[in-house]
Amino acid sequence: MEHILPAAYQKYLDAAPERQIGTLRPVLLESVAEGNTGVVVRFMGTEVHAMTSEKVPFGEIREEHLE
Repeated sequence: MEHILPAAYQKYLDAAPERQIGTLRPVLLESVAEGNTGVVVRFMGTEVHAMTSEKVPFGEIREEHLE
């Protein structure tokens, strides 16, 4: 079954560099499956990590840039 992404998730994914989609998409889908968590995307140098978070409302993405 194909999950429909919230508009903000799809817009974020559409704007993401190709090399990040494999990291982002599974976490966005996990958020949709959970239905009550948003997503945090952490940029650490050249690495990108994404995770669901209860601190972020469902359908929203927050970025954190760490040195």
